[in-house]
Amino acid sequence: MSKIRIAWLTGSSFIDVDIHLIPELSKKFYIKWIIVRQKECWYSESEIQNFISENNIDVLIFNMPGRLRSLGTFKVYKNAIQAMREFKPDIYYINYIGIPYLWPLITISDIDKNKVIYPCHDYIDHVGVKNRKYYVWMKRLIFTCYKHFQFFSRTQQNLFINDYGKKKDSFYAPLALKGFGQPNINKNVKDNKVRFLFFGNIRENKGLEFLISAANSLYEKYTGQFEVMIYGNCSNWECYERNIKHIECFDLQIRRVENREIADLFTIADYLMLPYRDVTQSGPLLIAYYYNLPVIASDHAGFREYIEDGKTGFIHRNEDSEDLYRVMANAIIKRDTYNVMKDNLTSFIEENISLSRIISLYEQGFNDMVKGEVK
Repeated sequence: MSKIRIAWLTGSSFIDVDIHLIPELSKKFYIKWIIVRQKECWYSESEIQNFISENNIDVLIFNMPGRLRSLGTFKVYKNAIQAMREFKPDIYYINYIGIPYLWPLITISDIDKNKVIYPCHDYIDHVGVKNRKYYVWMKRLIFTCYKHFQFFSRTQQNLFINDYGKKKDSFYAPLALKGFGQPNINKNVKDNKVRFLFFGNIRENKGLEFLISAANSLYEKYTGQFEVMIYGNCSNWECYERNIKHIECFDLQIRRVENREIADLFTIADYLMLPYRDVTQSGPLLIAYYYNLPVIASDHAGFREYIEDGKTGFIHRNEDSEDLYRVMANAIIKRDTYNVMKDNLTSFIEENISLSRIISLYEQGFNDMVKGEVK
């Protein structure tokens, strides 16, 4: 039997999701990887080109113009769709929402809708996310017109099944761990502080204010014993900054963090902090797990899929800075069990979200779809 042919379209936001999968999946499927890259992208064009040459991947890159609603954007989407069609695939795997034109253009094209898979990252969109109304409208179109879907979270897949039942097909394969190379720093060469890292774009749903409040309280009792590292972009930093009472217990880098910095950052830290108001899945969590870094997170089903409280990380009550204070204080006081937690985390990763496990789930999902047996 010949290899299944997959036209795989990835948008800028999800390059870090797919880049770890494509080399392994290309050993099992014939993949044409089409990247639509915006100017604001985690990966530079040179980084992508280096990856292509190192892995011998069949890749076509389209660079987007500045504005999403411009005629240039329309042309990029149209050309990307044409490139997929010319490949004559068995599967169109489209990991991109592409507002405002992509999915309407796909829908009116002659692409066979029964060959399309939409990997859904957020079945329920975050409150306050930019352009939310466009995402909601686009997903309504996708869920109405198409049949095959992938989910990265059991929780999200169950919400989808509750709404659509057997009328639609879906398979589950979690996000792969996200690595950014080996660290240049030796973690043991540092002081005795416990470092709590908040990483990534700072938005309302991520609940940073609860971490700041907990840190203010911790300072009163544990001065000099901890540090809160906040690394990431923020469009309204002044709203958070005014709540910081003790600047000396914070390491603040309110900016875009370059890829080359990430390995050292996650090596220096002792815990990744995810005090989110809501969650579907978390990219920073997958980076933390790549570097075997335990996570302290708010109580959501999406986090409990990955964290066993007290064993592989810690869970605190959602939107509760006092309970977060309690958990962080325990992490400062009870350091003797930290290495046991890291060992437990290693075992969890190997058993549940190793790359080989994830690749097998993709392989099954793709094969079942082509056979018409997706359950």
